[in-house]
Amino acid sequence: MRRWTTVVFASGLALGAAACGSSGRSRASASATSSASTATNAVPVVGLGTVSDAGTADETGQGMSVTMTMEADDSSFKPTFVKVEPGATVTLEVTGEGLNEHTFTTQGLSPGIDRTIDPGAKQTVTFVVPGTGAVRFYCRFHLSMGMQGAFYTHDGQTVIGSPVASASASTTTAAEPRTTTTRSSG
Repeated sequence: MRRWTTVVFASGLALGAAACGSSGRSRASASATSSASTATNAVPVVGLGTVSDAGTADETGQGMSVTMTMEADDSSFKPTFVKVEPGATVTLEVTGEGLNEHTFTTQGLSPGIDRTIDPGAKQTVTFVVPGTGAVRFYCRFHLSMGMQGAFYTHDGQTVIGSPVASASASTTTAAEPRTTTTRSSG
């Protein structure tokens, strides 16, 4: 009986090790990615304050004419950061996901954009991303929750214009912009 228990136990360990072996790497990668995304200044742009980070999209492969979709979830935009070519024209369809009404509001564009998006509804906007500076977008209703992001052309770019007031504004100084990110689960 003892021998059978040992064989079953050893087999269970082997199966468990095999199962953990493949997912262990994913878990370690996910953990490293999560740590990097939640570290201060780990986002690709500078000067945003608190950001609920739901990922980054690189649309530079589309060249000077970018067409894409974005979700306005209950506390984040997905993707949160979008890399494009300098001077690219972006046609963006924003879909209201979740239960709340949101806005897609820009800072750094002239004229600016300020559209309300009801749950389940879509808004399409078109704009040109300047060659210098990141274009901030945010939800006026949920900015204090970090519901904002940016279109940018290279890592380390600073957002255009003066900072938007948010709950984290008191922790951001002109000399040392701080960015805090949280990884969104949805």
